[in-house]
Amino acid sequence: MTKRGIVAAVGHSYASYEEVLAGIKAGISHICHAYNPQREFHHREPGIVGAALSEERLMCELIADGYHLHPAATKILWKARGTGCIDLVTDSTPPASLQEGEYDFYGRKVVVKGSKCVIPRPPVSSALEGTPQAEGETLAGSIATMSEDVRNMVGLAGVLLQDASKMVTANPAREFALDNKEG
Repeated sequence: MTKRGIVAAVGHSYASYEEVLAGIKAGISHICHAYNPQREFHHREPGIVGAALSEERLMCELIADGYHLHPAATKILWKARGTGCIDLVTDSTPPASLQEGEYDFYGRKVVVKGSKCVIPRPPVSSALEGTPQAEGETLAGSIATMSEDVRNMVGLAGVLLQDASKMVTANPAREFALDNKEG
């Protein structure tokens, strides 16, 4: 892939830290959607998150919509890797332009409420107690715009505006070898 100019990425995976390192040797240079959905960081098996935090050879995508990541997780990645190693992405889905309500999203019911889009989960019975557990929800992508991501990096993570701006312009342009005309 890399010989053809394609940026190889890892993400949405339960890959171990060692597997990510092997992937880097094979050409991976990008973490897709840092922290989401990936093996959780563990001090004995840091997984993709550990590689994102420690491997200088990796660029990291960050969804800064205020829902995918806790503000502290966003700040930790930024503090560990710095402005030049983060690409902000929206992960926006088609409901991004829709008003609050219920919609069909690729055959699945989603609910837009406030500034997030969720897949509702009905209450389930607990096998141990036989009592129903509360309803829940799963994020259905994001409905944030790029300007909201920038605003969240500044407001939630304390990043300077000019640094957050680089994360949506200069960094991706450089990573995808477009910096001679974009970014």
